[in-house]
Amino acid sequence: MARARTAHAIRLQLHRLSNEPPSNPNPPDAQSWPAPPTIVDRLRWNSTPELHETIRRLWIDHSKAEDSRNLDGLIATLAPDCVYEIVPTGQRWEGHEGARQFYTSFLGAFPDVKFNLMEIVIGPQGVFEAAEMTGTQLGPWNGATPTGKAVRTHVLIFFPWNPAAGKFSGEKIWVDARALGG
Repeated sequence: MARARTAHAIRLQLHRLSNEPPSNPNPPDAQSWPAPPTIVDRLRWNSTPELHETIRRLWIDHSKAEDSRNLDGLIATLAPDCVYEIVPTGQRWEGHEGARQFYTSFLGAFPDVKFNLMEIVIGPQGVFEAAEMTGTQLGPWNGATPTGKAVRTHVLIFFPWNPAAGKFSGEKIWVDARALGG
């Protein structure tokens, strides 16, 4: 019963938000924000077919660069102040240098990693994907020595959109850290 009341309250809040006129119908310039935009701010961001295509195309470019292990191509899709975060462990890598460290370490540990996309949502807030990750841990990762074992796990990845940069502001990754030797 409490769960049903909570879900009802959330639906009412979302209904109110969707029926309130946005204070700014266009995504704000990140430079003008004293703090990162709140979820309410982000829910009010409008989309256009052009913005959707821009975000979709950049995600495709990012994915192709990752598949081909093109580190410069990956970095080109990211805002300079990007943040990579593995949410369950709290690990963070900041900026382009941090993103390079993340990818060098991750791709070094799982050189044959593949992501089988299962679901994707693209909107003005960014891209959210669910994928099955497979690979073999051949290098150290997250403080664990290489196991040489095959890994198969599900990951959820959010690529937040940075409207001022016209690029992603990093990745927030949800994964069972134990599946990756954590």
